[in-house]
Amino acid sequence: MIVTQLSLAEYFDLIVERATYGGYKWVIMFIGRKAEAEKIYNEIENCWASLNDLTNNRIAFVFSASIHIRDNSFYKFPHQEPYRGRMCPFARIVGKDTFRDNVGDFEYLCHHFQSYNWKELHTQSITEFIEKNEIRECDLPGLFVYNVHLGQTKYIRLKDEEGIYSLLRDFTYKSKQIDDLIENSSRKMDDNKVKAIFDLEEAILKYANEQSPECKNLLCEFLASERDYKSCKDLICNKDIRKKLENYGRRKRRLNLNSEEYLEKKEEYIADRKEYEKNLKRLSQWMSDDFTIGEVKKDKEEKAAKEDGGSVTENYTFVFIIDDWGYSKGGINVFNKLLCEAMSRLAHSKVVCVVQNVSADKERQTTENGIEILYISKENNNEKIIAKKIKNITCKDSKIIFVGHDVQTGKMAIKCKKRFLNSKCIIIHHMAYAEYYPILNMDYEVSEAKENLQREVLQQADMVFANGVTLEKSAQDIVGDEVPVFRIYPGVSEVEPRKNINNTFKVVTFGRIEQGKGLKKNNTIIKETYLALAAWANFTKKYCREEETTMKIYGKNGDDNSVDKEMEELLKQYSDKVYAVSIVPYMENRKQLLTKLSELSLCLVLSLREGFGLTALEAVSAGVPLIVSKRSGFYKSLEELRLDNYVYGVDIQGKRDYPYYSDTDLENTSNAIYSVFRYQQDAKNKTIELRERLKNCGFTWEQCAKTIIEKVTENWDTGVK
Repeated sequence: MIVTQLSLAEYFDLIVERATYGGYKWVIMFIGRKAEAEKIYNEIENCWASLNDLTNNRIAFVFSASIHIRDNSFYKFPHQEPYRGRMCPFARIVGKDTFRDNVGDFEYLCHHFQSYNWKELHTQSITEFIEKNEIRECDLPGLFVYNVHLGQTKYIRLKDEEGIYSLLRDFTYKSKQIDDLIENSSRKMDDNKVKAIFDLEEAILKYANEQSPECKNLLCEFLASERDYKSCKDLICNKDIRKKLENYGRRKRRLNLNSEEYLEKKEEYIADRKEYEKNLKRLSQWMSDDFTIGEVKKDKEEKAAKEDGGSVTENYTFVFIIDDWGYSKGGINVFNKLLCEAMSRLAHSKVVCVVQNVSADKERQTTENGIEILYISKENNNEKIIAKKIKNITCKDSKIIFVGHDVQTGKMAIKCKKRFLNSKCIIIHHMAYAEYYPILNMDYEVSEAKENLQREVLQQADMVFANGVTLEKSAQDIVGDEVPVFRIYPGVSEVEPRKNINNTFKVVTFGRIEQGKGLKKNNTIIKETYLALAAWANFTKKYCREEETTMKIYGKNGDDNSVDKEMEELLKQYSDKVYAVSIVPYMENRKQLLTKLSELSLCLVLSLREGFGLTALEAVSAGVPLIVSKRSGFYKSLEELRLDNYVYGVDIQGKRDYPYYSDTDLENTSNAIYSVFRYQQDAKNKTIELRERLKNCGFTWEQCAKTIIEKVTENWDTGVK
């Protein structure tokens, strides 16, 4: 018999190959130098039988020793004589005999066995293995883990106080949970009758997209059952595609489903496949995370908590209802997107976003950053269709939480909730209608109708989450004792603030500037944009030269230039000189907006009414000193946290008539601008410090998401409506 020595690296690759064909999920090798891990080597020898029972036929566990092992594994070279093979004298595998071709003692099979220094060869083999797999010497001993399904590896360092059996036990427990999820979702896909047909359809479509328009149309007509196989087979040159077309047609006929039934089965399969891909992603993430002993204990505690009604979120699905996905409309849409992304990153639960009222050609289903996004057309925007789509992408035993934002999407969230037994509806409260609408609209009946609608929506919710202290009090007044109200804070934005001040004093304000009557004019009153401009002009006239300062106003309504003349007239009240003022539309690119914001010297947020004021928080995030209305929710939150001395609060009274502010408002705001101008570096330093203090106080999107998840799970069995 001719036997060649295998190194540990070669041996591991061979075991991986055989484990793959043998149906194993994992291959794990203990790797370490015996001089440094004598205790672990002895533990493995003593609990060999227990390790065999623990790993079972799911995990192939390889143990490396520093001396040759009798009863070793012989691996025949493929396509050669049966007596030509390889052996690794340093390794033994816990598992079935299917890994080896024959059993024998390496000592008797290897020529010149006595002439080798096997201890030295073993340590050399370990060095080769850790260099190949980029393991640091200082991290030995440990477990080298290979996942057969992903082809992904990880290394788990074994700490001095940890036992090999305890670590393997915990790893086995946790990996089995994920393996079972993948296996179940894979089985669901395989059981679906349209799987084979859909796989063929995808292959045909992929080929069609690479062909000429005529060929593509031909194949699309075939898939739409507008052509049969005979009419198009001679027009397709690719033999493989012709075969797929024939199989597709034959399988579809055998299935004997009408178009509606087929589409329903297809949707089920797509949902199952997405669930399968999500589980693979979860496995990959777990492989990337650090692993420590204690996960079994933690999971058992969570299981016990679940049985006792505690907080476990593995089987929860949060469905957000919104009118747009992205940042283009600002405000609530910005809040929604950042919250969804944070919730998805926590990996506690499934996150779905239903975008209402898109045009028919944009109706689709997609995934972004782990979030399932369903675009629903105006024609299909009803709770029945939305509920059906949600059922297709969630597990049968999933607990579903519909999330609405105040009235606009809250009504639909409540309607959808009523179509599921195991579900809740939560409303995020962004605006106090009772304070806002009497100013926005002088018509008493209109304002009263808005307030009543908000009251109806909030009182039907299972829970209300209020954005800051002001809105928390507003929600409590609306729902009374009927619905629990919890406070949340939005997160500080991820933008790097500048530490040094500008040479030019650059001022910015935000607020839609519109001429006209009714809602348009009154919206301008609420935002007090004219006050911001007038106060800056008054400050410039009194305290600095025109070339030392600029003003930017975000809020121009598209191409509407009608406001420019009114702004010019306002500026002429203070000087005939030319002011550097630019009025621009909102920026849809959030990253660019925050970067530009960080380049400025001062931000004015002077709203008469503001439930919270996300713009104010974004200014602080960018390290821009802030002058803010004391009536805003953001300022009230700072007051409660005793952080209001980090911003410049002004008391805004407002006025019904043009220019919508009082002389006192103008004087107070101008003086506040001067205070920042005079001590710019001090103002910036205070703002950057406030940014960090707010993070520590829970102004992060992750904390916002955690609060919602925790309160929902804690209160799941209470307040059922």
